[in-house]
Amino acid sequence: MHTFVLVHGAWDGGWFWSPIADRLRARGHRAYAVTLTGLGERSHLVEAPIDLALHIQDVVHVLEFEELTAVHLVGHGYGGFVATGVADRVPQRLQQLIYVDGFVPQDGQSFLDLLPPEERAIVADRMANDTTSLPYPGVPYDSRLRPHPLDPLTQRIVLKNPDRQRVPTAFVHCTGKGEPVPPLYGAVEASAQLARERGWPYRTLPTGHNPNFTMPDRTTEVLLELADLAG
Repeated sequence: MHTFVLVHGAWDGGWFWSPIADRLRARGHRAYAVTLTGLGERSHLVEAPIDLALHIQDVVHVLEFEELTAVHLVGHGYGGFVATGVADRVPQRLQQLIYVDGFVPQDGQSFLDLLPPEERAIVADRMANDTTSLPYPGVPYDSRLRPHPLDPLTQRIVLKNPDRQRVPTAFVHCTGKGEPVPPLYGAVEASAQLARERGWPYRTLPTGHNPNFTMPDRTTEVLLELADLAG
């Protein structure tokens, strides 16, 4: 039995991972789909001060209060930032870190830093109209999407713990463009390239950025395959 903690990306909520969490539980595994503060069913808290550190703490608290160890931590999109920060905070609780089309930050980088100039300009244009949150910069694919708190996207991640480097890490790259998604593919491509350069276990899914909806069965199989590799 594996234990998965699933971290959604920008604009989403824990609901994003429901198709995968349901399948993992049906196979006898434990799965926790976290909702970050200010999003999903916690969007009523959007007026509270929210930053990247708080989103990292959201996940750390799930690990600590559920007393989870040997966790396969999965980060999607912006959730890659959060998962990286969690690995830096509590590497001893993790069995593996898996990025699913996730952003892989280096120390001192922000979400915006990873975007190519043309994508950063699109986001900056949206930011000019709202100084507290970022509306979904594409065609919404679900009515549950909510504007993402702005500070977590502009703040730079701080990574201090060298033990984070010892956590086995894998990358799942969604190679298709089969559904409306934000124009953020450049940052995903850069992260996928980094994963290949580092020799991480690497899998591809021939679908768009949200494989949990478009290929839930195959996505579940890939996560279990990677989890088995890490033990």
